[in-house]
Amino acid sequence: MTINIDDLPDEVLTNILNVMGIDEEDELQAQHGYSAVERMTPEEAFAFFLQWEGIIGYGSKITRALDGIRAASKQKPTLAVVMDGGLVQAIVSDDPNAIDLADLIVIDYDTKSSDKKDLVEVPQGDGTVIEASVIHLSVTKAAIDLGSLSYEENEA
Repeated sequence: MTINIDDLPDEVLTNILNVMGIDEEDELQAQHGYSAVERMTPEEAFAFFLQWEGIIGYGSKITRALDGIRAASKQKPTLAVVMDGGLVQAIVSDDPNAIDLADLIVIDYDTKSSDKKDLVEVPQGDGTVIEASVIHLSVTKAAIDLGSLSYEENEA
């Protein structure tokens, strides 16, 4: 995993570079520093940030504590696949921003009504290849009350 320095808050990037002894005013030094930060793991970057703030050697402990607190306090989002006539119409969530996906892909092996030019070959785990219709979707905000459909509430 690499770090996109354009997405880092300025204060965080500046503090990391300060710990590294990089002068951001010196363009050559700054480029070297940016490149080094981009190759860091998030844990390494966090440790540098904490070091600038005077907290040395506690990065992993703080990270574990914060992750645990967030996990204990955060309600997991509901994700729903909306279908009509056997076709996926949408993927929705009550909190789409909480779902961190690189890509959401729907693979449909029922290709009877598909145009042949729209089919792609999908490699299978056993080494075979099967043609399928493939669409890429994003998770959108649900316009329906997903909470009323939750499994836990309807289980009783």
